[in-house]
Amino acid sequence: MIVGKIVRLAPNHVSIAEPDALGVVYAHGNGALKSQFYDAFVSIKRGVFNTRDRNEHARKRKIISHIFSQKSVVEFEPQIRLYVGQLIQQWDRLYDLAAKGMSGNDGEGGWEGRDGRLWLDCLPCELVFHCGD
Repeated sequence: MIVGKIVRLAPNHVSIAEPDALGVVYAHGNGALKSQFYDAFVSIKRGVFNTRDRNEHARKRKIISHIFSQKSVVEFEPQIRLYVGQLIQQWDRLYDLAAKGMSGNDGEGGWEGRDGRLWLDCLPCELVFHCGD
């Protein structure tokens, strides 16, 4: 039985189920070090997400921090809306074709209309849209 929102699972492993704690737990400069878990995300060289050395992380973070400023995020929002909209339009188009029992493999990564559903591989998860839902 679990009692409370903070549970010690091991000597150096704590599970926290408290949304208000996110800012404290994941805040920059909170003193916590990243575990070896982050080594699994290294591909060729370390990026800002998987860098475990505090000084190296600070250097990398400083280089990209301006990208995540409120001003930059707000300015980039129209492009995000545009491309997400295009993605949804493409999925809607494939959904409409799949609802008619059609499938496609040439140049579209492969998708299949089967049993009133659109099946497509969305790298790597499979999404299923039910026609009429």
